[in-house]
Amino acid sequence: MHPPRKLRRCALLNFPSKSFNVETLDAVIAEGFTDIGISVFHMDSGFEGTGFTLDQGHQIAQWAHERNLGSNIFTLYMKCKEKLIQKTPHRAMYTQSMRSNPEERLKARAACPFQPEAKEEYMVFLRQVVQWPGIREVHFNDEGSLNVSSQTGCYCDYCCSEFKTLTGNCPPESDYEPDNPIWWQWTDFRMQRWTGVHAEFRGELKKLAPDVLFGIQHSTRSGSFAGNPWNEGLSLARDAQALDVLATNPYQYRNFNIVPHRPHRRVLAEGTRALAGACLNKQVNIYPQGFMPSTKTTPMSRQDGILAGIIPFALGADTITPYTYELMNIIPGFAEGFEDTRRLLPEFEAGKPYTFSTAIRPLQSEVRGHHEENWGHWYLTELADVMLHTGMSWSWFWDERLEDAADHLHGPVIFPDTHCLTEKQMAAVQQVAQGGEGVLWIGNMPHEPWNGQGECPLPAPFKRGEFELIPETDHPVFEGVDGPIMLQSCARSNVPEGTILGSIDSSAGLVVSESEHGGRQAWLAGVPFHVLHKKGHHGAIRQPVSGCALIRNLLQWLSPSPPAVRLEPFPPPNDYGKLRPWDVRDIPTMELLPIVRDGALCAIIFPYAPVGFETSLVVNLPKGTRLTGIRELWDEQDLTESAQQNPQGELRIPLDVPGSCEVLAILVEYQ
Repeated sequence: MHPPRKLRRCALLNFPSKSFNVETLDAVIAEGFTDIGISVFHMDSGFEGTGFTLDQGHQIAQWAHERNLGSNIFTLYMKCKEKLIQKTPHRAMYTQSMRSNPEERLKARAACPFQPEAKEEYMVFLRQVVQWPGIREVHFNDEGSLNVSSQTGCYCDYCCSEFKTLTGNCPPESDYEPDNPIWWQWTDFRMQRWTGVHAEFRGELKKLAPDVLFGIQHSTRSGSFAGNPWNEGLSLARDAQALDVLATNPYQYRNFNIVPHRPHRRVLAEGTRALAGACLNKQVNIYPQGFMPSTKTTPMSRQDGILAGIIPFALGADTITPYTYELMNIIPGFAEGFEDTRRLLPEFEAGKPYTFSTAIRPLQSEVRGHHEENWGHWYLTELADVMLHTGMSWSWFWDERLEDAADHLHGPVIFPDTHCLTEKQMAAVQQVAQGGEGVLWIGNMPHEPWNGQGECPLPAPFKRGEFELIPETDHPVFEGVDGPIMLQSCARSNVPEGTILGSIDSSAGLVVSESEHGGRQAWLAGVPFHVLHKKGHHGAIRQPVSGCALIRNLLQWLSPSPPAVRLEPFPPPNDYGKLRPWDVRDIPTMELLPIVRDGALCAIIFPYAPVGFETSLVVNLPKGTRLTGIRELWDEQDLTESAQQNPQGELRIPLDVPGSCEVLAILVEYQ
């Protein structure tokens, strides 16, 4: 039995001139929102007309409570403190360059989050807010981190003094000194303090408001692997362990230059997937883009409202909070599209997201072994693109949660260049392998347990380039793999024992093994290309590659059971690709996002771009069940007669989807 989820839709109010009235709250209720968000700035931020005063916030929370609406409080802490810093420069968060150069300090904009004066001032504000009626969540920090323009902080006098008291050392003289043990002390110090200060706020406020959820609203950068975590000084997994709720704002157009997922609307999906993989058993609140600054976006539409109302819930979010209610209502069609997604809420609440496989987000390996670059921004983005090309559902899982939440791992587990694991984390991996779920290692594997401090050197050099994997023998993993298998990375160390299925330059490149208990494992030297430019031709001409088909086959071979649902063929033939089959820019424009509950599976197929395509939804019914009906919920069509079922019970539902399709929600019921 899947316990029902309680999902919330929050109308974030940000402009008192528009929303400080009961009429707005009545409209919010009529549109199906369960909560309001109240932006309350505890200091003069310089944003004229934005945010409610304490008195206004208290009053609108009271009005909301009288109408059975909850209230989520959206606050600033470090951010937008220019006026404060101008008056009291010592309160600024200093980067390394500001530490020794007074002129550089004039550029400081963020406040140090650790100084006692700042914490007490903020707590005075928060103690008032949490005692308002009907408060559900309080988000402490808005897009905060410990860096500015890729320079690390905080090097204010207070933080430097605290570090010296703890370690006996002054902070290192450079932002980046991986050969200096003190630099690693400083890196750990910064990351531990970031989570610690927010956990401190939570601990104190829980005494006053034990039922309120406390957390952070993180930047798109953090959830989309845009910067190396040591530089930002934070880990979403650690924050999730210490707090009740995390939020992020994966704006698909506003942040297109930061997050390279394409089509653009995928940014919301990947940001949600990443945060959900850190939170697991904690609440997830997603802030979709609901504003359209004229110089920073492409035109938004009804489809973006549908995107905002569906994608976060389909990927595990508990609350959706478009930013903002007032701004989304001036985008033609957006609010109507968002409201229309209410018709799918019963399915989202009755079930839970289904994932066939899980990929580990190797934060420790990035920080401890790839600290010289923003490795994850390239590598993990490419891996997400490969996973999209498999046509099967998947999820992230952050390595720092292996010790406390390994029971949340689903299906075959992928460890992409995950060489840095502690002894307890490696024991958790061993339990997964022994449980028969299947494990796929890519590239570098652990050589020995990491002791939890300092650097964790790569067991073998990590190389980027073009590496061709040559099949050496017939095996089910090569079925349908009819083009070259090109890898874009390669790291070969501790190659596990097993059957060598493929080689790179006459050395092992793909190895598989089976244990006597039935569990299967595989090792692949690197991440495949999902698309490859054909050298010597126009930059848009593709070279056919089959690495994604290999990954799809490997995952199905590793799993003790087939995926409950998948799209096949995938990527599907589409209207653009039929005309331009050579175009390297022809990528999948849709994704399968299933929801499962007792007796039913709801396959959400979301088109991120308006391109027609043809494929089939392939469903494996649970053993001992029979089909009772198939309905498409969005356009209310009965698809039962179109389905074909083979003797093994596999259903195949052909789909010819026009470019005008908003979304497919195919409910397959069985008993």
